Amino acid sequence: MRPIIAVLTIISLILFFQTGCLLSINSKIDLQPAASSQTSHSNLSASFSNSGDGSSFNTAPLIIGFSVILAAALTYLYYSNKHYKAQYALTSAGEKVSLIFHAEAPPDAILIGEIHTRSHTDLNFLKNDLRNQAARMGGDMVIVDDIQPQIPNIYNKQVSSHYVGMGRVYKTRVSQQNEKN
Repeated sequence: MRPIIAVLTIISLILFFQTGCLLSINSKIDLQPAASSQTSHSNLSASFSNSGDGSSFNTAPLIIGFSVILAAALTYLYYSNKHYKAQYALTSAGEKVSLIFHAEAPPDAILIGEIHTRSHTDLNFLKNDLRNQAARMGGDMVIVDDIQPQIPNIYNKQVSSHYVGMGRVYKTRVSQQNEKN
């Protein structure tokens, strides 16, 4: 809901200040007969003139509008980044989950299921997401099968800075015995 409100605020500010700029320009169009030296295709020529002496274009609404839009955009970026960090922070249950890379699960571990993460720009958030998902499933160990760059759009040929992870969630016998005691 916050992104929708921020976008609507930015659009309304743009429209408000553009309207203010357009209303502060006092120009008129005078249509006069074309001179005989011009081509016969145009019978009238337009001349634009400002009323009053000198230019009456007021740049204050543009400057204020640009400043407000920039402040709104920066505020939106700050809060969306803050929300992203809070969403993928390591939970207390996730702290109890261990990540294992390039190894197999112990023979006494029970497979609970597979997990996949969404796209993350920070590898720490990706690891937190793996651990938090495993904790929600009831596991205490994640065997990370792969962390790979997200496939970029083939048309823009840019290198991806986003990563996705996948792994298997296990519950070890030691944790099962601790729960029974």
